[in-house]
Parts: sequence; structure tokens; C-alpha cells
Amino acid sequence: LTITRALSVAFLGLLVLAACIPSVDGPATYSVAVDVDGTGSGNVTSSPEGIDVSSGDAPASATFDQGTEVTLTALADADSTFAGWAGDCSGTEPCVITLDDDVNVTALFNVAVGFTLTVTTTGRDGNVTSSPAGIDLDAGFDTLTVADGDTVTLTATPAAGNEFFGWTSGGCTGSDDSCEVTVTADITVNAHFFDPIQDVTTTPIRVAASADDAHEYQQFVNDDYPAGSVHTDSSRIGLGWDGTRGEVVTGLRFLNVGIPQGALVTEATVTFTPLGGTAQNVGTPTFDFRGEASDDAGTFVYDPASPANFDISSRPTTSSVVNWLPGPWDGATATTNDLASVVQELVDREGWGVSSPVVIIISSTNSDQDNRRRAVAWDSNPDAAPLLTVSYYAPATP
Repeated sequence: LTITRALSVAFLGLLVLAACIPSVDGPATYSVAVDVDGTGSGNVTSSPEGIDVSSGDAPASATFDQGTEVTLTALADADSTFAGWAGDCSGTEPCVITLDDDVNVTALFNVAVGFTLTVTTTGRDGNVTSSPAGIDLDAGFDTLTVADGDTVTLTATPAAGNEFFGWTSGGCTGSDDSCEVTVTADITVNAHFFDPIQDVTTTPIRVAASADDAHEYQQFVNDDYPAGSVHTDSSRIGLGWDGTRGEVVTGLRFLNVGIPQGALVTEATVTFTPLGGTAQNVGTPTFDFRGEASDDAGTFVYDPASPANFDISSRPTTSSVVNWLPGPWDGATATTNDLASVVQELVDREGWGVSSPVVIIISSTNSDQDNRRRAVAWDSNPDAAPLLTVSYYAPATP
């Protein structure tokens, strides 16, 4: 009994001791993180103390107990203005937050005196942001005051289902979604977005004349057709190799395509009508497609007085080239790989216009008697002549 009583007393003593030890569980804590951005400069402090961060510093953070009321105060430097809060604070007044979660805040300071960068959007939906921060535009326009000579990076992001066409005014050009613009005067930059389905025009154009599908012999055929002579009135189009007459370079000319200068070519193909018979479908030739780098490409010419004029292979060509390995030549039609890069290079030429013809020049490095194709020419059947199909987008002219 004495032992039992002693153990009971000891146990009660432990309970009393445990009750006197403070609990290790305290109030929850949350972090407040503050970053400083913009074209200007300034400082942000907190009350209670813990945050003191200026332009150029790494983001600062501090931890406070749950329920603490934290006030963030932004103070612009002499040459700047406070443009407002982003993130978990908004407006331009001191930001007061009672903590029940982690907080992330950005303070934006812009230069007070400088030049104005205005950003607009046109077309379909999209967003433009800037670095330094200050532009975050979904529609209409937004402005940012920038010190003379400062560089701003603009980034365009199309809305779901849309695509970015490009920068259509101001110090940004081209179709890259990111652009750096150095501001030395007031400037306006426009970002244009489009719908790649609803806004695209598709134009099918056939070869429309005898001399607009032709092939050029690369070796002697006879006195009338020496090497370099052009056959403009054949009932067939030789691709790579023309039977016993040897290697050929082929030219196709398409009129009235109607693509304006600077349009975005989304797809381009040429469709042939295969010439029947197994002799026209031999081996596995590979063909190279280039465009004639010209704004006013003329028709192909055979000159009996000077037949060896190389009027197809001597023409200037695009740097862009597309390879095509056609499959079996036994269907109703055969369509090339996408030639958009070739046609785009033509459309981007400074002198290009809606009336400029598209000329496609076709050659091969592996064609021979055992690797060749033949297609129907305009002289045989105008309705089965080669067909160029181009899909493109161009903003409407104001």
C-alpha cells in the first residue's frame, strides 16, 4: 500500500510539472514578400518593421504572426512616382493587410519625367506586358513613362484560339512575340492578333497558260533542244527527269494570287495531276522547291534563235527551300509538303504587290531514269494543270 501511494504521489507530481511547462505550439506565422519594379525607383517599408526594400534590391520578405496587421508604405525617389501595387495589394495608398495567408506584393515606380510609351492592341484578343513592369494590356491602350534611352521589353501573348500576327507600328517590327524598344521620344507600339481559322483567306490558282508550266533540259536532246533549252508547250511536266531526255529543272508560274505585301502565309501547297502509267512513277526521287526571288516574274521562254537560254535555272531563287519525297504516283492528285516558307519569303519582299506572280522552281539531286515523276501539263488538260493553294492572313487596310 505504501508503494502504491508513493507511485500515485509521483504520478500526480508529473501531471503538475507537465501543466507548468509552456506549450511548444504557438500562433501560426505567414510571410510577406515585396518586390520593387518599374522604370523609376523608390522604397517600401513595413509596419511592424521587417520589410525595407528599394529599387534594384532582391525581393525582401519577413514573417509575422497570424492576425498581425501589416502596413506597407511606398515612397518614390525624387525623380519618380509611385504607380501602384500589384499582386496581393492594389491602388496607390499604403497597403494594409491582416495576415491569414502568405502575401506577395510588387510595388511599381515609374520615372516622373521622360517619354511616353503607348501600347495598343488590334484584331482579336491578346495580352501585352512589359519589363520593367507597367504595361499589362488586354484591349485598348496602356502607357508607361520611360526615361530617355531606356529599353523596354514587350511580350505579346494571344488569347486561346488566336495567334499573334506581329507588331504593326512603332519601334517594334516582325512577328516575334517579344520585342525590345529603346525609347528616345514618345512612341506608340501596336500588337495585332488574329484567328487562324476565321480570319485566313485561302486562294487556289492554277497554271493558266501553256508557257507557265515548263521544263528546262540540263543536257543535249537535239539541235533544237540543247542543254539549257526550255520546253514550254509539252503535254506533260517532267519532274526531275524526262524519260530518255534526261535531267530537267521545272518551272511553274501562277498569276493573280492576290497576296498583299507583308501578309502572313499560313500554308502553301502545289497539287499535281499524276500522268498515268507505271513509266511515270519510278523510284523514290526527292524534289527541291524554291521560289523565284522577283516581284514581277515573267513567263518562261523558248527562243529558237537562242534556245540554250537556261530561262528557268538561271532565275534568282529564294534562300528558303522545301524538300518533297512524293509517294506512289497512282492517285487522282499528288500534293507537296507545305511551301509556306518559300511563299512567305516572296511576300516579304519590299517590292512585292498583289499582282506579283508566284513562280515555283523545282529541281532534284537524285533523279534519273529510275527515279522520276511526270504530271499533266496545261497543254494536255487546263483543268488538271498544277494548282497552287495559299492560305494567308493580312490585317484589313484602315
